[in-house]
Amino acid sequence: MLAATACSAEQAAKQAAELAQMAALQREAEQRRAQLTRGLAALAEAVAPEAEAAGGAGGGGGSGSAAVKLAGPEDVARVSRAVSDYEVLQSHTHVPPFPSQLLPGCTAVEVRKAYRRLAASLHPDKCTEAGAQEAFIRVADAYKALLRRGGGG
Repeated sequence: MLAATACSAEQAAKQAAELAQMAALQREAEQRRAQLTRGLAALAEAVAPEAEAAGGAGGGGGSGSAAVKLAGPEDVARVSRAVSDYEVLQSHTHVPPFPSQLLPGCTAVEVRKAYRRLAASLHPDKCTEAGAQEAFIRVADAYKALLRRGGGG
């Protein structure tokens, strides 16, 4: 009888340990789901202004190109004399969907927004300013470098 009691106590302890492990796995899965949901919400929030600027449900075709302000000589000069990759992607004026200042630790979404804005305004096919092609290449290199570093951080 004593052996049966010891055996059932071991089984109960084993079941309790399994239940605790399952509960820990469930908590971890819930935390991952919550983190993924926050990330997707941030992505959707970041994409919404871009979709509105492109004319809503127009779909591709460069429909948003009329809203792009082409870079002037001061923009080309600012990119050329920038020291860090963050400075290259800085905005000289604050436009509401874009951050006015790109700081270390910024998200990949912020880096992409800054890159897209500058790339569109400095693109050699659109901007005819002297040095625009070199500035465009510098912006692309800064963008790649910041994303390689982990999305800006």
